Amino acid sequence: YIPSRNLTMMPYASLGIVKKGTNWVFDGTRRDFGVLIHELTHQALLRRWAFLPVWFHEGIAEYMQAMPYRSGQFLFTNPGAAVSKHIRDGIGRLYDEFPCTRLESLLTLELRMWNQINSVDPRRSLRNYASAEIAVSYFMHADGAGDGSHFISWIHDLKRAARSAGNNWPARKRALTEKHLLRGRSWSEVEGEIRKFLRQKGLRVVFSR
Repeated sequence: YIPSRNLTMMPYASLGIVKKGTNWVFDGTRRDFGVLIHELTHQALLRRWAFLPVWFHEGIAEYMQAMPYRSGQFLFTNPGAAVSKHIRDGIGRLYDEFPCTRLESLLTLELRMWNQINSVDPRRSLRNYASAEIAVSYFMHADGAGDGSHFISWIHDLKRAARSAGNNWPARKRALTEKHLLRGRSWSEVEGEIRKFLRQKGLRVVFSR
């Protein structure tokens, strides 16, 4: 998705459109709507929620991509298990324990550095995407009472702060992240809670650089 042009670009293959000879034909057995869902999530959210950090936008897009999709509907019956399966079936296949990006590094990563990592370190880039998906899933479904209330409060406070933060925006974002998402806990304590949440959903993780 290209925000400046409000344009979503899709590879034909992900829609089941393949070239046979000189013709392009639809092959429904080969379609995969995952990329389409990911990019349309960006299109839906970036125009109004551009103030949110990159880990949220990529994490929620990966999260939506992980949700089962049947007959035009997303099924949210067990989102934690769906996220765990999505990672196990993807980059998680390379590891006995998936190496999540350290939470403090992930939640304070700015867009420019995220894009730089994408261009120079593909393996680390994939870890960042999966780690963001895990973070979004945890803060929506397992943190606190499990109702996403702290996550929602964080979004609302960031929106208000974005109007006047100016050059102090990175520090303000970090302060609000610590206020709503850590709530007095250390980064490592939250990582421990995420590990426990994911173990219950069938995914073993460790946090590393």
